[in-house]
Amino acid sequence: MDQRFTPEQLNRMDHKTKDGIICQMQERLDRLEQDYENLVEQIRLANQERFGRKTEKLDEIAGQMSFFNEAEACFSETAEEPAMEEVVARAVKPARKQKKKGQREEDLKDFPQEEICHDIPEEELDDSFGKGNWKCMLDEVFWLLRFESAKWVVEKHMVKVYAGTGGRHQDEFLRGDHPATLFRGGIVTPSLEAAVINTKYVNNNPLDRIAWDFQVNGLNLSKQTDVELDGLEQYHKLAKDQEGITNANFMAHARRHFANAIKAAGQKDKKSIQSSIAYQELVRIVAVYDLEKGLKDLGAEERLEKRQKG
Repeated sequence: MDQRFTPEQLNRMDHKTKDGIICQMQERLDRLEQDYENLVEQIRLANQERFGRKTEKLDEIAGQMSFFNEAEACFSETAEEPAMEEVVARAVKPARKQKKKGQREEDLKDFPQEEICHDIPEEELDDSFGKGNWKCMLDEVFWLLRFESAKWVVEKHMVKVYAGTGGRHQDEFLRGDHPATLFRGGIVTPSLEAAVINTKYVNNNPLDRIAWDFQVNGLNLSKQTDVELDGLEQYHKLAKDQEGITNANFMAHARRHFANAIKAAGQKDKKSIQSSIAYQELVRIVAVYDLEKGLKDLGAEERLEKRQKG
């Protein structure tokens, strides 16, 4: 804490000493004011994360809700008071949608298929159950997807199942060997995983682009990735080798900072927000996104046309 002076001490000071103390107080007030503004911005952003919609769309962040008038911002004079039954119905979580039976087989039906049977030799069955004391049951079926040089082949694995019908092992079951898989319950094979790793880490393609390329070829594979991993080295090389090119890195990160600046402003006047530098930068980024989407759709149409001709 700074030293405090009594009125008597201040009266005995010369003007130069008093001027120095006043300058120090002004600097301290400036720092306090800056800390206060930073704190208010953090509170507004925290309020947006907690109460507001998590979005960076221009038409939604422009009307940012204030931390101090949440009730007023959410109030609507035309809204009717809901009945108690309606409130209770909204609070009850809907039943979890059950996975559609046979959905995986439906997704893979258009690809070439190979049936791979995992049977048990008759000698082993006789040795386990006793000669003739067994019968064949329904096969256990699971699916794998193999990648072969840009060709998709669906592997339909059928694990043979037998049951004892007499002797000491009556009603016992014996199954064929289940081949080892990379991920239990998944369709990925070593060849498919190797293709993804090669495309991602050798060719430096982001996972989002890999999944999109799969969809263009008719395969719907979801991606689980963080946008922090998406960055092509080719872009950096272009910026190094070509004059007049500046690498903007991953645009979503820059966009997020501009969006947060608008959210932290807490302004109610939409005209003031739309005239800000942050808003104008978001408009430019949206224009780049629209241009990129048009080029992406054009490239997808050309690849699809080539596939149909080939």
